[in-house]
Amino acid sequence: FLVTGFCGGYTTFSSFSFENIQLMSNQQVFTMILYTTGSIVLGFLATYMGILLARNI
Repeated sequence: FLVTGFCGGYTTFSSFSFENIQLMSNQQVFTMILYTTGSIVLGFLATYMGILLARNI
């Protein structure tokens, strides 16, 4: 399970980085900033909601 989780996290981060590089290469800096910020904010929000849900179970 550890290897699967590591590989899954690695490929997800690689895809995220690649998409940001593509946006920057296409001079879509504003879209890249929105994508990066949105991904981070939604990630933290999903984590927080998961913690709240787990506490109430």
